[in-house]
Amino acid sequence: MGLALRAAGHGLNVCVIRFLKERSRPGEVLALEKFPNVKVFSFGYSDLTPEKAALRREDNRAKVRRGLEFARRAIGGGEFDVVILDELNFALHYDMADVGEVVEMLKSKPQNVEVVITGRNAPQELIEVADLVTEFREIKHPYHSKGIGRRAGIEY
Repeated sequence: MGLALRAAGHGLNVCVIRFLKERSRPGEVLALEKFPNVKVFSFGYSDLTPEKAALRREDNRAKVRRGLEFARRAIGGGEFDVVILDELNFALHYDMADVGEVVEMLKSKPQNVEVVITGRNAPQELIEVADLVTEFREIKHPYHSKGIGRRAGIEY
């Protein structure tokens, strides 16, 4: 979301497509929606844990498919400079989307459109076609060490 904010600040048109977060309204989304050059869309049910979301796999699979169709149009439609596919790696990891389709979508994107895919467990096929790959991992969290739950503005 930092990249979305950075791009928006420079006047680029940004599309954030959130996968498996349909019901969540975290602070970063609330902030990004205040920019007229940022559009945020969500496809698929939200749950607090990946395990719960995976239980809704069949229902989510249809929503993720609609999200990917929407993403294809956003990437190729000429309206957006940056398209962020938030948590798509999670959907791929749980077989809610086909990695081959995503790779083809990336290979056919216009040169002037930046596409960012977030989420843990990026498939090797995506890593191979990506220009930049980073990994973010939790070392310590107050939920585990102190029993502190989610806090508005900090974890969501």
